Amino acid sequence: MTRPKEIKSKVVIKDGKMKIIRRKDFDEFVKNCQDGNYQIILKRIFRQRSINQNAFYFGPFLDAEMSSLYDEGYHFPNKDYLHEWNKKNFLVDKLVNETTGEIMDVVKPSSSLTTVEWEDFMESIRITFRENYMTELPYPNNDE
Repeated sequence: MTRPKEIKSKVVIKDGKMKIIRRKDFDEFVKNCQDGNYQIILKRIFRQRSINQNAFYFGPFLDAEMSSLYDEGYHFPNKDYLHEWNKKNFLVDKLVNETTGEIMDVVKPSSSLTTVEWEDFMESIRITFRENYMTELPYPNNDE
């Protein structure tokens, strides 16, 4: 039987104290590790974007964006093309080659965004459209 190379464990932090969920599994993993250096990364867990956020984005939001771009002479064949354009323009991370220092742009997958990151993504698009195309893109539950 091969041992796993890493363990992921949920933790709960309350009042400055950390409780490891499934502590027994965590302790067993540590017990079976060889001596050496290891890394623990603690990051906050957020929910993935919601079904409602997704429906709004692929519905009225992209409709308004596509209409605005159409008026500017850009004819996207469908919403999937526009979504890819949005990712290329608003979801780019810098990846650094640690040996050469070269920097590469990488498009992040939108499916990995949390609900907060998703709203930030859409707000970045709104700001760009407001400033560059004089277009107000909609917000959810906006009856205007």
